Amino acid sequence: STITVYWDTLQKIDDDSDDNTGSSQNNPDTDVSKDSGGKLSGGNSDITFIGASLQKGQRYRYGKNVYEITSVGKTNTVQLDKVSAKTKKVTIPSTIEINGQTCKVTSIGKKAFYKKKRLRSIIIPESVQTVGANAFRGCKNLKKVTIRSSRLKIGKNAFSSINKNAVFKINKKLKKKQEKSLITAIKKSGVSKNIKIRR
Repeated sequence: STITVYWDTLQKIDDDSDDNTGSSQNNPDTDVSKDSGGKLSGGNSDITFIGASLQKGQRYRYGKNVYEITSVGKTNTVQLDKVSAKTKKVTIPSTIEINGQTCKVTSIGKKAFYKKKRLRSIIIPESVQTVGANAFRGCKNLKKVTIRSSRLKIGKNAFSSINKNAVFKINKKLKKKQEKSLITAIKKSGVSKNIKIRR
């Protein structure tokens, strides 16, 4: 199914990552057209665009990624919900702009990268506090995971079946208690015993 929105509410959002740039208007999955009433419709994707006002639960596509709005208020927050199957390297931004409003990226959704077999490296920013269950499960070529968060809750099997020799790089400035907690969470996320954790 598709969502219909007003053309004048659309906004291109650029990401600094080489693998996450471009306008959704160039994506065949979101091919759209404007009717005589000034509304936008069409596309064969499950996500298109949202309007100018932010609402919890709405999802917004730009470039190759889809974000879901998780809270609206003094601080708007979003969750990275879905990425392209062709993605190889991803640097998740700390914030994104939706309709002129800043939204803080605080979580990675369940199965967000599920079985993305081309994915090789991921950088998770300090702003992210939660990685959902099975988020990276089946990413068999994922060899490098950089975690800049000081406090990160990792869901069940979040990193199950990634490359067995993957290297996790964690924040050097973590306090001993934070470091121990994060290392424990990584080891319980379904990873191979061969993975390495470096500071």
